[in-house]
Amino acid sequence: MTRRRERKTEVGTGQSGQERKLSEVLMEFVGEIVPEDATEEEFGQSVELAVVLWNVALLPDDRQGEVLWRMRERANRGDDPFFAGRLHELVDLRRRRYGDDRRMVVDFRIEETKRGRMLWVTSADADKAG
Repeated sequence: MTRRRERKTEVGTGQSGQERKLSEVLMEFVGEIVPEDATEEEFGQSVELAVVLWNVALLPDDRQGEVLWRMRERANRGDDPFFAGRLHELVDLRRRRYGDDRRMVVDFRIEETKRGRMLWVTSADADKAG
């Protein structure tokens, strides 16, 4: 399994053909989840949810529904159609916007710095991960 450490930076979107850092892409995706006035704890929870949904989107379709159902059950929201719909909506968004990105998040951490929040990501190619 190939692992890469990445750091969120202000990187262009690839005029040079360079792949965007996964930490940067995830922060963009987190923006779809986290409220603008989020506390540090809410931000951390939003990053965790984004990471899980990012990886769920890499699963075959038949496995995605099962994993999302388990998530709802663990959150004690198994009967909440809004919550279920939102999870599916976010997985669909991830697939539409970043569908060709096959990097899987293996680990991450958030650091508060003088420049703001930094997201560090360890990733692996989902097609090569064992």
